[in-house]
Amino acid sequence: MAIAYDGSLFCEGLRELLRKEQDIDVAAVSEDGTEITRTLPGDVDVLILDHSFFTEEEVPKVVHTLKAKISGLKILMFLEGHEPDDLLMHYLMLGVDGYVKGSMTALRLVEAIRSVYAGTLWAERKLLSRFVMHPLLPVSELREIASKTDDPLTKREREIISLLMHGLSNRVLSERLHISETTVKTHLNNIYKKMKVNNRTQLVTTLIHSQ
Repeated sequence: MAIAYDGSLFCEGLRELLRKEQDIDVAAVSEDGTEITRTLPGDVDVLILDHSFFTEEEVPKVVHTLKAKISGLKILMFLEGHEPDDLLMHYLMLGVDGYVKGSMTALRLVEAIRSVYAGTLWAERKLLSRFVMHPLLPVSELREIASKTDDPLTKREREIISLLMHGLSNRVLSERLHISETTVKTHLNNIYKKMKVNNRTQLVTTLIHSQ
């Protein structure tokens, strides 16, 4: 994982804290947010990113660039602690995988890192209740469902189904996956054919009953 934060004392303190965790390796630390999209190592899986490096308008481009550069990268946005819920929702919709605050305990911070690494969004429950309209299907269940189709679902199709269970629109799906809306529609049409349904509603109903 990597840490990008505007403060050497915090960076080094966090690095020392995480050094005690056998399953977490801090491969890079940066105090310069403007360089992070260029210097972040390609094998980093989780990034703690200080949101104060960027303006609200710059965040979408930064998130898109980082996610496009490193496949599977999970981003935990580090916040000051008094940001409005609408801004946090905006970050989640852009593809940020969660957020952490300076007031968090070390135990919770480690839990957040492990959670996003495992593919779970990390945010306050009240915010997740707004963001998540349906629970995500576990990967194991998606694979089981996919194996029952005549034409197996691809990894990308399973990923789209998992996000679709949030109730996300095609536009938001395209933003989170960094692909065009046209490509999203193509994937959805392929999924409908394989799952033998005609539309999104039928697909969600089928998936819910399959759990």
